[in-house]
Amino acid sequence: MTKLEIASLRLWYQMPLDIMNHFAKQQGKTSDQICLDVVTYDQEWADRVTQGSKSWSLNDLRHDFVGLVNKEEHFVPKI
Repeated sequence: MTKLEIASLRLWYQMPLDIMNHFAKQQGKTSDQICLDVVTYDQEWADRVTQGSKSWSLNDLRHDFVGLVNKEEHFVPKI
């Protein structure tokens, strides 16, 4: 497995399934493909979220994930 695939898998385990499945269905992809897209788009953010023992607010995770999936032009992550 590549570093991106490992980070994607870690993100998949951490994110709520409902939000991943929503975007997967919307974009015609699987939830793991959506996670790989997010990790590819912003690996630094994915590393912050998936490494270490800090727990994140579910609202912050959702906010950031939605912004990164949509590749919003003026998006500022909370994490």
